[in-house]
Amino acid sequence: MGIGTEMSTLIRWQDRVLLVQRAPSLGLWAGLWEFPTVGLTGANPAGRERGDPSKLERAFKRTVGIRIAVGPEVFRFKYTVTRYRLELRAHLAARLGGEVRLGRGLVRGEWVKAAELERFPLGGPARRIARWMTQTGGHLEGPWSD
Repeated sequence: MGIGTEMSTLIRWQDRVLLVQRAPSLGLWAGLWEFPTVGLTGANPAGRERGDPSKLERAFKRTVGIRIAVGPEVFRFKYTVTRYRLELRAHLAARLGGEVRLGRGLVRGEWVKAAELERFPLGGPARRIARWMTQTGGHLEGPWSD
């Protein structure tokens, strides 16, 4: 079995990033919070929205309802969950407009400061991204922030 690829976005708005909560009935990562994520290729054990790598902004609009500009990749890692091997790529993203309207399988969304991430029950991949954010001081400056 090949490796699946997922992409998470650290969608910035002011000094916060968007976290979303998966529905409690969804199985893998059920009820946990994560950064908006889409499946790109291969295995998709969490049943995420699928995104064509050339049309990622559309996939994330279906996932969280807002328009974004996907920025540079800032963090990448591989992990195993159940019998699947996955690679997660974390990208910065800028919020261009619109209101959060959650797509299939998501029940809540919140704009959160980096220092507040520890109060949310995060799935394993999201915890790794949050740890990376706190190690970098939560500073995601540049053209992909307000």
